[in-house]
Amino acid sequence: MAKPPAKNEDYDDLFRACAERKLEKVKQLMTSRTFDIEKRNIKDETLLLVATMRDHVDVMQFLLENGADIEGKCTNYQQTPLLAAAYFSNLQTFQFLESRGANIDAVDNMNGDAFMRAVDSSNLELMKYLVSTGKFNLERRNSNGKTPWIKAAAKTSIEVKKYLVELGANIHATDKYNLGAMTLAARRSDVANCKYLLEIGVSHKVLSYDRETPLHHACYCNNLDTARFLLENGLVDVNAKTKRGLTALDIAWRKHNTDLKTLLLRFGAK
Repeated sequence: MAKPPAKNEDYDDLFRACAERKLEKVKQLMTSRTFDIEKRNIKDETLLLVATMRDHVDVMQFLLENGADIEGKCTNYQQTPLLAAAYFSNLQTFQFLESRGANIDAVDNMNGDAFMRAVDSSNLELMKYLVSTGKFNLERRNSNGKTPWIKAAAKTSIEVKKYLVELGANIHATDKYNLGAMTLAARRSDVANCKYLLEIGVSHKVLSYDRETPLHHACYCNNLDTARFLLENGLVDVNAKTKRGLTALDIAWRKHNTDLKTLLLRFGAK
C-alpha cells in the first residue's frame, strides 16, 4: 500500500525533528509518509542544511541515504551543505560531507569558498584543515573584492588574523571600495584588534574611494572606543572630509550620538 503524501504539518514536524536531532522521529515520519526530500522551509533551507548547521551527523547520514542532494543549495545564498558546515559547524561535520563526496570547491553567491566561510566564523580548526589539504586560496577575492585577510580584519579573532599572517596573507590588500583592514576594523568596537593591526604594519592612512578614513567608519558604526583610540594616537585627521564633504562630526550629528560629538569636539572637530 502506497504511503500517503506528507502534509504541511508533517513537513513542519520533519524539519523540527532534523533540527532537534531526533533521528527516530525522522525515521518514523519518513516511514509513514511520502516526503519530498528536497522540500524547503520558510528560510529556503533543505532538511540536510538544517541538520548540517546543527552538527547532526547521524540525521545527515540518514537523509543522504534516503536521497538528499549533497549539493542542494539554499537559493538565496547559493550555500551548499558543505559551505554551511564551513560556517556553522565543526570540523567533523565538514569532513563527513567531504567523505560523502561533497564538492569542496563549491562557492556561494558572493564567490566565497569554504576557506572564506571558515574565516567568516573564525573557525581556526577548519582553516588549518583546509590548508593541510591544499584546498584554499589565500588571495581569493569574493564579489566585493574581499580576500580572506580583508574579511578577517572585520572580525574580533586576532588568532585568525595571526594565522593568516603566518600563511603570508597580503595585509595591505583592499577591496573593490578601497577599504583596507584598519578601516574595516574601525567599524567594530574592538581596540585590541586595531592595536594588533598597527603592530604588524597595517596602514591607518588608506582612504576608501569615497575618501573615508577609519574615523569616518568608526562614527558610522557609533564606535566610541575605536574613535577615541584613533584620535588619542594621532592616527587620523579629525576634520578630514569625504567626497561628499562629510566630517566625522557631521556623521556623529546625523547619528545623534552625543558621546561621539563630545569626543570629536575635544580633539578639535569643527
